[in-house]
Amino acid sequence: MLRFAISFVASVPVGFLFKFVPTVKGRHIYAIITGFALLYYPFGNGVLHLLVPSILTYLVMLQVRENSATLSWVINFAYLIACHVAASSGSKWKEGQVDFTGAMMVLALKLISAGVSYQDGLRKAEDLTPYQQAHKLTQMPSMLEWMSFVFASGNLLAGPYFELSDYLNFIQRKGPWDPKSKQPSAAKQYKAGALRFVKALVCLGVHFFFVQYLPVDIVLSDWYNSQGMLKKMAVMWLVVVVYRFKYYFAWAVSEAALIFSGFCFNGYDDKGEARWDRYANTRIRKVEFGTSASELPQHWNTCTGSFLRRYVYERLTPKGKKATFKTLLMTQLVSGIWHGLFAGYALFFASSAFLFESSKVIYRYEQGLGKRWDFLRTFPPLLFIKFLYTGFVLNYSAIAFLLLDFSLSMKAWRSVHFLGHFLMLAIILVSMVNPPRRPRKKDAVNASQEGTPPIKTGPTVADITATNGKAPHKDEATWTQQDAACLKSE
Repeated sequence: MLRFAISFVASVPVGFLFKFVPTVKGRHIYAIITGFALLYYPFGNGVLHLLVPSILTYLVMLQVRENSATLSWVINFAYLIACHVAASSGSKWKEGQVDFTGAMMVLALKLISAGVSYQDGLRKAEDLTPYQQAHKLTQMPSMLEWMSFVFASGNLLAGPYFELSDYLNFIQRKGPWDPKSKQPSAAKQYKAGALRFVKALVCLGVHFFFVQYLPVDIVLSDWYNSQGMLKKMAVMWLVVVVYRFKYYFAWAVSEAALIFSGFCFNGYDDKGEARWDRYANTRIRKVEFGTSASELPQHWNTCTGSFLRRYVYERLTPKGKKATFKTLLMTQLVSGIWHGLFAGYALFFASSAFLFESSKVIYRYEQGLGKRWDFLRTFPPLLFIKFLYTGFVLNYSAIAFLLLDFSLSMKAWRSVHFLGHFLMLAIILVSMVNPPRRPRKKDAVNASQEGTPPIKTGPTVADITATNGKAPHKDEATWTQQDAACLKSE
């Protein structure tokens, strides 16, 4: 634990020094050496497990490019699951320990995305989405580039996942990182990195202070079972919130390292200020005070969410057709298996699919009200009710993620009479009996002109990140500009 903490904090100055390495080859070598050292220090020989899928995926891309997508999935998921089982990773994480399987999870996303993108390089442009076109790989990376991508200065300690094409552009100073283009000042970069690191420390302090009063197993205690329904609901909610702050800490440290290295640079906002959120993995206020569950993928573990969207959800949806609830459920179950084979993961991610679906139903009802009832979308009492629904059902579902065991998860849910599931299913069933009214053509046109998306007839990718009448988050709206710049530089 101490070794991991030391490596984790050390990744920040390692990221800072990265920008001073003058040559492309030097940056690759620096990334490999520092990345391997930061991982070997806490995990020891466990780091050697990272080499197995890395080398196998590279060989698959080299020898059978036409099937590199499928084989990358098989190799990385099979090896990851085997490591999860052998290391009993879920049990260790539940006890607050760390092991190499966390790094394996991040690595799996990186390697799969690379294998799939390399096969995309064989496909016609008209068969690719704009995102796939922007990130496809037309040339096989060298072994030096590949190992640099794998270890990437300790990136595997806590993520986030990123595309190989983006990483190579960053190393080679292309696209947004081209010195010939407008670059932010070093002072503002360091300030942004320092603020993100301070945010991490604050989150860690919040977690350690409250976890002593709200440990996970409190929802199984006699004291908890003796409380009334409302108090049980509140305790369950707060337990999960306290646990999330540990993730906020880890991701903020990773973001700080990427900001100091320059990799997190994400162009400029409307005011001309540099943005450092290219790999921002979470936005605390949006998660904890959100009023729609379908906004969560934009603000919680966003990089992993992007992978699931681009490499699972979209690719399971036939071209020219709309995704179904089955597609959403399959996407969430893939996420559950990625975390491990414990029942709690499957229970949480399956439940979250119903949470997203119920949130989309609410969104459709709002759209069907028509222009004259627009004020209801921002009516404070209704917003507060949506906040209560979203917060309770999210944290109610997530308690299974923390408890892991099937019987313990059922016991926790039973303590509040499975209220979360009843609420989600009730909303979905009501929509089946009394479907939301389609907005009139005039209202749909007005909504479109004002930045409010018209109602959809089925769950699509856009539905997952439904904006409840707001414009999409800037990260989602501007990625095409950045990737277009990368393509142009190539």
